[in-house]
Amino acid sequence: IGFCLNRNFSVFVSVVMSAMEEDDPQPTTKAGDKPNVSGNGTLVSTAPLDGFEAVTEGKAKVLFPATVERSVFYNKAQIVNRDLSILVIKVFQEVISVHSGVKRGANEAQKGALHILEALSASGLRSIRYWKEIPGIHRLVVNDLSPDAYTAIVRNLNFNEVPIVSENNKAEDIVYPKEETAAQAGLQPICEDAVVLMMKTRPPPIPSATSPPPCRFNVIDLDPYGTAVPFLDSAVQGVEEGGLMCVTCTDLAVLCGTYPETCHAKYGALCVKGKYCHEMAVRILLGHIETVCNKYGRYIVPLLSLCIDFYCRVFIRVYTGRGEVKFSLKKLSHVLQCNMCSTFHLQPVGKVSASKGSQMKDPSLKPANKKRKTNTDETSKEEPAAETTKEEKKEKPKELSMQEKLKQVGQAISGKAGVQTGGLRFNAATFTAPDKCEVCGQNFWIGGPIYTDPIHSVPFVKLLIEHLEKNKEQFGAYQRVMGLITLAEQELTDCPLFHHLPNIASHIKTSVPPIARYRNALIKLGYRVSSVHCDAGGIKTDAPNTVLYDLMKIWRRDHVTGQQKEQQEQSKDSAKKKENKRKWDKKGKKKSDGGDDDGAPSFKEAHQQEIAKLVDKILSVEPQIKEADFSYNAKCDISAGHTGVAKFPQNAPNWGPMARPKGTAKAINEQKEGEG
Repeated sequence: IGFCLNRNFSVFVSVVMSAMEEDDPQPTTKAGDKPNVSGNGTLVSTAPLDGFEAVTEGKAKVLFPATVERSVFYNKAQIVNRDLSILVIKVFQEVISVHSGVKRGANEAQKGALHILEALSASGLRSIRYWKEIPGIHRLVVNDLSPDAYTAIVRNLNFNEVPIVSENNKAEDIVYPKEETAAQAGLQPICEDAVVLMMKTRPPPIPSATSPPPCRFNVIDLDPYGTAVPFLDSAVQGVEEGGLMCVTCTDLAVLCGTYPETCHAKYGALCVKGKYCHEMAVRILLGHIETVCNKYGRYIVPLLSLCIDFYCRVFIRVYTGRGEVKFSLKKLSHVLQCNMCSTFHLQPVGKVSASKGSQMKDPSLKPANKKRKTNTDETSKEEPAAETTKEEKKEKPKELSMQEKLKQVGQAISGKAGVQTGGLRFNAATFTAPDKCEVCGQNFWIGGPIYTDPIHSVPFVKLLIEHLEKNKEQFGAYQRVMGLITLAEQELTDCPLFHHLPNIASHIKTSVPPIARYRNALIKLGYRVSSVHCDAGGIKTDAPNTVLYDLMKIWRRDHVTGQQKEQQEQSKDSAKKKENKRKWDKKGKKKSDGGDDDGAPSFKEAHQQEIAKLVDKILSVEPQIKEADFSYNAKCDISAGHTGVAKFPQNAPNWGPMARPKGTAKAINEQKEGEG
């Protein structure tokens, strides 16, 4: 059979199915039809196999309709999403198996094993890969509301010969499994509203002494077409204490500020059009999930949060704690973005302080950093403490065993139990940002609120890198996943958002310095700096906005030659001549071109004049830093040629979100009509 499937699949299928149709023809499952169950409890697909394409990804082989009007589809660009999810759940399973941070199921057979829900499964490809590639799964519920998608799920489960737990496929049977089937391990397909299914797994408001508690999920995976907002309220209640939520949102245009009114309606926040909009999209999503959790006395602990191509993907743990929920107001901030240059500031939503006469301190506060030494004049040549070589003299730390690493990571990604809030006051934060931009003097746009706590757990990400290096042959998107998590591990977790060097350089009309040299200049001044996972030209740093612009001015002064400056001036004059020539026709009459009849400039011309004034204003201010070291430092070079890891590989052809399946809405409407 395997030979036929690989060499001549279409011929084999047509012969077999024609024989089956002669013996007992079965029509295709329609909306509202009940699933067909064989005598041994295995669900049998009633859809024919001809007219389907076989796709192999990882250890799964699935069938997709070859027609244009299909209820499910295969998007090769999402292999990064699926590989990344398998990697995270694998490591998460290893961590919780060692660290007792998650309560297991009541049934003895379920202890130490995962109970996973893929709420929006479509074809079932992701669930099949989970089952075949992640060890330690006890029950995997494969759900989709569309009857056509449910048929595809059943067909693919049987095609892959995976164990199927067959009950009545009702939500009650999953939430309260029967004793004889609770110990059975396998995949359980269901055609149910994901919101209804997850809401039934939440604990009852008043616990009952007679009825058992519902079986909650250790892992809930939400990967919808578009936004995941409609499913979040039920998901944060349906996941168990310390459980893992994997959330995807593909409406990146909304999250990045293209449609601000839609972003505010869905996520309760606004994204300003800065170069950091992709990271801001991730933080808007995390902030919204945190707010949803707070309504039910819960909060999140992010493990890994990424913006990849056309979607956001976040992996978070959910905990319950009324005390910790109070500190959520400190995790959110508004963004103040200058409407002309790259300057931005963060304004916290709230603050925590000790009550009058109380000795209680905010447990989330970190010890203050020592005063930074900066090279602000020509006589200050002393190197900062960060550049000393004391670390080289220290002995290498003892390498930990895998069990010890898992225990440490388990402690790092666990929630805070028993947080005391007595003696603390929670108030609105005072305004700390300047009234005007300190670089160009313009006003600010206000966006947010966004999540400004760390969006990655560095110990957990290091464990992901270690696991991926040992099992690279198991992941088809190894290079892309390795590049993403490597950059995530290097990011400064306490510096929300990032600065875009090409954008800063454009504001003072200069060439972009090599990022490795610019980063080294910041380090020499005593600042911290890192790369960012979603933009090759971005840097994260704790340096003020003025320092970033001062360094760019020094680069323009010292590294842009006189010939280059002359060429820049000539290009300006040439542009002005072309613009003036365009304003007059051949007869010598002035064209309106959108401007006023009295010769007033058009909107485009006025904007260009404002930009020219902005450049002159920024350059008119002498930099406070007199000298900067733009020498090359290999430690600051993150290029693939130096590190051997491709951070930003080129996208494959035809990548991106595919069109919504055409058969889904039609099938659901038919089901509603049948029920009516």
